[in-house]
Parts: sequence; structure tokens; C-alpha cells
Amino acid sequence: QQLLDAVRQHRCERTLARRWLPGKSIAQDLGFRETNSFYRAFSKWTGKTYTQYKKEVRISSVAGG
Repeated sequence: QQLLDAVRQHRCERTLARRWLPGKSIAQDLGFRETNSFYRAFSKWTGKTYTQYKKEVRISSVAGG
């Protein structure tokens, strides 16, 4: 389970670094049966909700130019 979680986290980070997708899409791509399970895992990985993370990414993208 730890290996699966690590792979999912890595794939999630790589995906979001390229483009923003709805949580439901990423959850499906990563093999989560329930979108809420993905959101819980995401919060565990990042310490932030998906929405908080999205806002921060947008702010840093704008600030970065």
C-alpha cells in the first residue's frame, strides 16, 4: 500500500505540474474508486485540500510570470 501511495502521489504531482485537472479526473487516472478517497490522500500528501492547492498553484503561476 505504501508503494502504491507513493506512485500515486508522484503521478499526481507530475500531472498537476503540467496542467490542472478536476479532482475526479485525477482520481480516476490514479485508480481511486472514490473521488473522496483521492481527496483524503491528496490532503495527506500535501497538507492542503485540493482547492487550497489549486489556489496556491494559480497564485504562484501568476507571480512567476
